[in-house]
Amino acid sequence: MARAPGPEPSPNPDGTAGRDHPGYRENILLILLALVWLLPIAYQRELLPIFIILSAAAMYCDAQNIRAGSSFEKETFLGDIVTWRPISWGAVTAVGGVITMAIYLFHRKEIYNANN
Repeated sequence: MARAPGPEPSPNPDGTAGRDHPGYRENILLILLALVWLLPIAYQRELLPIFIILSAAAMYCDAQNIRAGSSFEKETFLGDIVTWRPISWGAVTAVGGVITMAIYLFHRKEIYNANN
């Protein structure tokens, strides 16, 4: 049977490859928490453990809310970060701090689109 002229069909059966999904919203609380990291690093280092724990908990909760890693069977730490699960984001934030938060915030929409 001949195919009608036009663009090639999407390899993704539901046609959502590379498209933004509705319902995505920025998490302002995470952005503010990342900015607050500048205070204990520059002025009061004794507050740093508190910010590490708060950041790891906030990252875990946000990663759960956007269903991070839910569409992938296997999690790859050295591969694509969209496969990381919420517990991984929380643990890596506890170790990497504000650097991990910046990476997550930069790629958050990509993680959302890949898993929803």
